[in-house]
Amino acid sequence: MYQIEIDYDNALDYGAHWYGGETSKLPCIPNTDIRFYSILSLDTANLPDDANLDLNVPGNRLVLPHYINSDLITLDLHFQFSEGEIKLLDGFVSTKVFVYDNEVDLKKRGVRFRKLPDSSCPGNKEFDPEMIESPHHQLAGSPYFIQLEGHLFHCPKCGNKGQFILQFDTDYDIEFCPGDGGTVYYWWCDQCKVLMTRVEM
Repeated sequence: MYQIEIDYDNALDYGAHWYGGETSKLPCIPNTDIRFYSILSLDTANLPDDANLDLNVPGNRLVLPHYINSDLITLDLHFQFSEGEIKLLDGFVSTKVFVYDNEVDLKKRGVRFRKLPDSSCPGNKEFDPEMIESPHHQLAGSPYFIQLEGHLFHCPKCGNKGQFILQFDTDYDIEFCPGDGGTVYYWWCDQCKVLMTRVEM
């Protein structure tokens, strides 16, 4: 498991992975003309080997979209990836979307990964919740749930269990706040190229 470290000072080269950035290829939030934000962009060919993530994404570029400063009542969100396109499949319970601020500028920032000790890895017998850092941005391993402990996410197309990719916490230093101070989780189905995500408050 790795801690995702953000370049808060924006002093590093972007490298293979980054936070924020371009949104033009992302779908719009239903019933609005506002696009989902690009939260993280990962070069799947340059992830840590021992993260054990099987991510065969078109172009080796996995963009993780979500909303910010919006009141969306959702079940799981599902995004279909194909060459040059990301499409929202389903997931919305409510057709009403209240967008508080559509002028948030997620400035592009470099991202690095830092290996964490077993004592800070959920699911490990040595896990100690006191070791969890805040904000908790995590790559691979087992998710650190707020409410959904033991919940499994399945692909809406094939029914297979999703592979946990990462979770990203509310982080006001980089203007990231999904819903009302929540944590967003991402899973991936490599067979169908479907990304699954949910926010916990």
